[in-house]
Amino acid sequence: MPHEIELPPNLADAVRRYFQVYSPTLRLLSPLCYQTPVAIYKALKHLGIKPWGVLPLTLSRFAEVYFAFSECQFTLRMPKWLLPKEILEEPEISVLEEGEEFSHILLETGTCIEFYLRDESYAYKHRFLNGVRLTLTEGDRNAVTLYITPGQKLFVFVITGTRLVFHKVIPLYKGMLVTTTEHEISEVVELFKRYIDCCKEELIQAISCAIELFSKLRHPLTIYILY
Repeated sequence: MPHEIELPPNLADAVRRYFQVYSPTLRLLSPLCYQTPVAIYKALKHLGIKPWGVLPLTLSRFAEVYFAFSECQFTLRMPKWLLPKEILEEPEISVLEEGEEFSHILLETGTCIEFYLRDESYAYKHRFLNGVRLTLTEGDRNAVTLYITPGQKLFVFVITGTRLVFHKVIPLYKGMLVTTTEHEISEVVELFKRYIDCCKEELIQAISCAIELFSKLRHPLTIYILY
């Protein structure tokens, strides 16, 4: 019997709507994230979504730019040398130092934009949920990937109707060898079931934020790419 999770109707509907806007948005975001992330920043600015903070990561090539709109919070990651000067010079934008960044679970999208879920991990027994990723598998199937500790593993579930069906385990870092047991998978399934029972509204909220932002971005980004 496969390891699977039945999603509540409102969560299943949010995930379905997310993937409806995700695929066309991903085609726009993917090249820009790596080549011209400033275009995404300008599109956000055009939409009236302004940053409130920036974290130039000292030991990394990247910076995190923090945004908020409505009840939504998200980050845009870009190379530090591409940061517009106005972000660092605008008095209304806080320039954070390492150690001031948030400790939070992210809703990841496989792009340079990530959304906030909560301020701390969710625990069940000795395992912790440290992140959720909504993206496509290598075969373009809709997937939910769970970041679980301890261990350097990602647990991938594909979406079948209203169910998440366990697909595979992949290493957190390339080149690592990973093994897993039926018991581990069962514990991860139980962990995520309990998280949904406890906190599905925060997950739905983060997914809804992603849907809203991606829907807003598609028009200005399409114009940018075309012209």
